[in-house]
Amino acid sequence: MYDLADYPHLHFGQLIRRRLKSKGMSLNDFAKQIDKHPDHIADYLDQRSFDVLELAYISKVLQFDFFRLLDWPADGVPPLRYKKRMVVIEMEEEWAIDILEQHGITP
Repeated sequence: MYDLADYPHLHFGQLIRRRLKSKGMSLNDFAKQIDKHPDHIADYLDQRSFDVLELAYISKVLQFDFFRLLDWPADGVPPLRYKKRMVVIEMEEEWAIDILEQHGITP
């Protein structure tokens, strides 16, 4: 059975906020793109988990596959294949570097 307790490092709302910041996208612009009312977007992003279809759409809008983060083990340290990919492909992304550093990985 899937349990969010198995993934203490995942808070999709926070990860989405980081991605928005790295892309320079405002909450209002994001709200428009995902068809949410701007007055409710902050509360919406306080959620830790999202419906699969919502997360798929958000992944498309923000051009990042949030589902790949589910492959990370419970200790929050990404497997080597993701460490390499994140360092090589997304080195310039401040939010990705923050995540790596939080888990003791120096890019």
